[in-house]
Parts: sequence; C-alpha cells; structure tokens
Amino acid sequence: MKNQQMKKKKNPNKNYILPAVWAVLALTSLIVNMRQLKFPVVKFLFVAVYFLPPVLFTAFFTLYRIKKDRLRKFLKVMLILLLIPAVIASIFVFIPGYPTLSKTTDPKNYLVTDGRYVYENSEYYGLFPEKIPGSAGDVKYEYKNIDGGKWCIGARWTVSKEEYEQERSRVISLCQTYEMVEVKNEKTITYYSNNENDTEYFRIIFFEDSHTISYVFAHLTEPDGFSE
Repeated sequence: MKNQQMKKKKNPNKNYILPAVWAVLALTSLIVNMRQLKFPVVKFLFVAVYFLPPVLFTAFFTLYRIKKDRLRKFLKVMLILLLIPAVIASIFVFIPGYPTLSKTTDPKNYLVTDGRYVYENSEYYGLFPEKIPGSAGDVKYEYKNIDGGKWCIGARWTVSKEEYEQERSRVISLCQTYEMVEVKNEKTITYYSNNENDTEYFRIIFFEDSHTISYVFAHLTEPDGFSE
C-alpha cells in the first residue's frame, strides 16, 4: 500500500500529459488557421473554447492537493460537469478550424484578398480600379471573407469632377465586356452586372451631387454603407 502511494507521489506530473498535449494541439491549430487568412479576426471567447478543456483537466488533476474532503468532492463534481460541454464545444471548434473570418477596413489593404476564392478569379476581375486615386477623399473600404465561402469587397471615395467623369468613362467602356446595365435616377447612376443573382453581384454607383463613387462586390454577404 505504501509503495503505491509513493509511486503516486513520485509521478504526479503524468496526469498533466493530456492537458499539455491538448494545449499544444489547440495552439498549433490556431496558428495554422490564422496563417491561412490574410486578416484573421480572433475573438477571445472562441480562443477560450480552444483552451478551456486543458485548463479544466489541469484543475481536476490538482484537486488531490485540497485537504478538505467535502470541498474536493464538490469541486470534482463541478469540474466534471464543466468538462463535458467544454470538450464537446472545443471539438466542434476544432473540426471547421478557427478563426473563420478574415476582415479589414484599412484602405492600405485595398484588393488584398484571400487568394483564388475571391475577386482575382471572379468574372468581375478588372471592374475595380487598380488602386485608390491619390487625390481621393472620404475613403472607405471593407473586405470580408467568412468561412472561405462568403465574401465581399466595398470601396468608396470622393474625387474631383474631372476624375469622376474619367472613371465613369472607364466603366462605360467596360459595360459591353462585362454585360453591365446602366440605371439612372435624380441623384445616382448605377452600373450592375446583368449576370447578377441572389448570391453574387457587382455594382458601381456614381453619386452625381458629391462626385462620390462606390464599388461593391458581394457573394452571400454584403459590406455595410456602400450602396446608399
């Protein structure tokens, strides 16, 4: 009996192998998934889900140090109840991989996207200006890619009347190639793809009064504040 107790005392750290391995796998998964995205958005809650099981396992294996039996038993039950949903939640985060959102609103990242899934290989490639005009004012930009299957790009800025007309001429010249349709009203001129559908579209809006131009490419999700 004494030998068994001595063995337990000699190897108290073996119980921590599982939480240590889990933590390493969680950290590796997080780093690998972040490196696959241009602008990964990481939220503390989901990171906590990744690392909660090893923390709870560590606490569980440390309970033997508590001398009061009632307190130890109570904490043991509580940890077991917490471990079950924590492990399930962590596994469900592991399966799709986290993070799943790549997003930026910095104009310096204009048209920098997550590879072949977005604008570069789409039928709308060439409709965005190659770069933001140096004289542009009130620049607003948003790129978002969710789960690799939903993405959008929104760009908007104000230019001089001359640059405004030059850009409109460029868009008009592309209308036939891209099958763009022109729609006018009192305040705006809108060009949109004749091939747009419920899941994907490209739209360019010219605001006549302010000489503002807005570009929106949306696939199953939309940027906010670029179409009005």
